[in-house]
Amino acid sequence: MLPKSAESQEVQKQLCDIIEFAKDRKVKLVLGNFVVDCTKELDPMTEVMLKMMGVFAELERNMISQRAKSGMENLSYPTVYKYLQIVEG
Repeated sequence: MLPKSAESQEVQKQLCDIIEFAKDRKVKLVLGNFVVDCTKELDPMTEVMLKMMGVFAELERNMISQRAKSGMENLSYPTVYKYLQIVEG
């Protein structure tokens, strides 16, 4: 498994590769409500916006993962057992 920084760099590289692929093939990328027309030269602001969307999507994924792990740690057996004693008792 890659360290977080290397994993992040790999994700960003893949996103850049997708953008380059779309520019080479002159296709439109449709990302939700965001449409990127790569049939003509791509505006630098649009390209930066795509990369920023990728960074924020990765941030959101990492935050969800962290919350899920934290929630699983909080649901340890002793905690659940104490809760059951309170409810039953």
